[in-house]
Amino acid sequence: MTNSVTNLLIDCPNPDAFNKTVQALGAAALVENGNLGYLMLNGYYVLQVYNNVGWIRFAIEQQGYGKVIGEAAL
Repeated sequence: MTNSVTNLLIDCPNPDAFNKTVQALGAAALVENGNLGYLMLNGYYVLQVYNNVGWIRFAIEQQGYGKVIGEAAL
């Protein structure tokens, strides 16, 4: 079995609230960037998903927590 991490680019208005919400959904969290807040790439927050990426993506978009822009390689 291979453990893999999927990095999603996320557009959301409140990253702190978003991060708490996705952490409650499962093994996912925004990437922290030290004292600078959350890591951004091309203007979007980077969300690391450790399992159930399909479920996490579905919940984010269907529940209106934010918008998944795409995947990112880190």
